[in-house]
Amino acid sequence: ILERRPVPVIEPGDLDEIFRRFSGTIEQVPPMYSALKKDGVPLYKLARRGQEVGRKPRKVHVRRLEVLHRDGDDICFEVTCSKGTYVRTLAHDIGRALGCGAHLTELRRTGAGPFRVEDAVRCEELAGLSSAGLRKRLLAPLEAMADYRRVPLTELEACRVANGQLPDTIARRLVRQPADGPVCLVTEDRLLAIAHRRGPARENWALQKVFPAS
Repeated sequence: ILERRPVPVIEPGDLDEIFRRFSGTIEQVPPMYSALKKDGVPLYKLARRGQEVGRKPRKVHVRRLEVLHRDGDDICFEVTCSKGTYVRTLAHDIGRALGCGAHLTELRRTGAGPFRVEDAVRCEELAGLSSAGLRKRLLAPLEAMADYRRVPLTELEACRVANGQLPDTIARRLVRQPADGPVCLVTEDRLLAIAHRRGPARENWALQKVFPAS
């Protein structure tokens, strides 16, 4: 224990105001126990050696931050945020703003992209399903990648992609895409391949995975 601080009297309105400060686009300093790298070494490895290095703040977006209930000094809240957001750091920063410090005692992810925990199936349930029942629970590839950008292909382009080629006509369209994250190459009803940028140059796109026709 490095420090102890008393928890001040925090009225509900004051708590809501503090939480509003951490909504929208905010800056976070990544924690030492993270997978980010310093000179090629993950920060968590440095932290395990007792080393701490400077980290630059990073912008993240908190779309929704709501207090669900409070029990004494324990606060239960729900957050919807962009990728790269450290919820443990968010709790730490909120505690600092409250003047008493804070840490997470429990963290549960309830959704990621198009996936929601209420749609999840337990392994025991899957094991008891028939082949037909299992197929009903599976998502089509295009459904599973609903949040990814898509580039539609012509019939000729689709044939070449199916053979592992990336035609110039597609590459030129990919150059106009943002560089972050993969891009789905699709026909009207099928995911044919995933392309990704493999280098710093904007035009340096390549096929990452080709899905054969079933």
